[in-house]
Amino acid sequence: MKKTIFLTLLCSLVLPVVAAAGTDDDVAAKPNVIYVESATVAPGSDAMLTVRLKSSNAYVTAFQFDLCLPADVTIDGDVSGAIRKSELETSNHQLYAAWMKSGDCRVICYSSGNDKLKSREGEAAVIDIKVDGSVKPGTYPIILRNVEIARVDGRASSKLSKVQTTLTVQTADIPTDIQTAGTGEGTDDATYNVLGQKVKKLRRGQIGIRRGKKTIEK
Repeated sequence: MKKTIFLTLLCSLVLPVVAAAGTDDDVAAKPNVIYVESATVAPGSDAMLTVRLKSSNAYVTAFQFDLCLPADVTIDGDVSGAIRKSELETSNHQLYAAWMKSGDCRVICYSSGNDKLKSREGEAAVIDIKVDGSVKPGTYPIILRNVEIARVDGRASSKLSKVQTTLTVQTADIPTDIQTAGTGEGTDDATYNVLGQKVKKLRRGQIGIRRGKKTIEK
């Protein structure tokens, strides 16, 4: 309870001014937004979600969001260890996470020295999740509520009431087109995801095919 109250008060200090509010289901259309990258996972697997920041008009010093995951998709372990800052933050930035009464997990990143993030766009946080084996294949929403982005220049911040992306759950059965991807003889060095699309790299927990064999990235 104390930690939840602390985070709420902290939010009011580092993110005091809001320019506009809205709902965003089309992440690509927003120039200033925080969102979770859409991902594909398997039932009963551990995976990692990537939180990305876009800020087109100014450098950012702080941000916050309330994370809502689909049913039976949970944060892997204690939130303080399972939600971590990433490549954008400086060593002076702190990232805190705590459960709220609503069941959402509030995440706040700030710098007491008003340091700017290293870039206006990139990977802002990573989240370790567990997908229960009972989750049926399908597409589920990942929702961020109360998204706020504080500019380093102290001018009006950006606020979104809702940002929604998707989590696709697929079984470990690789489609036929994946099994025959490449040469068909297991000599293709390319990596494919469960949809048969060539990718540079699988994320942890993702299922794919490499050199003619099914693989799960660890």
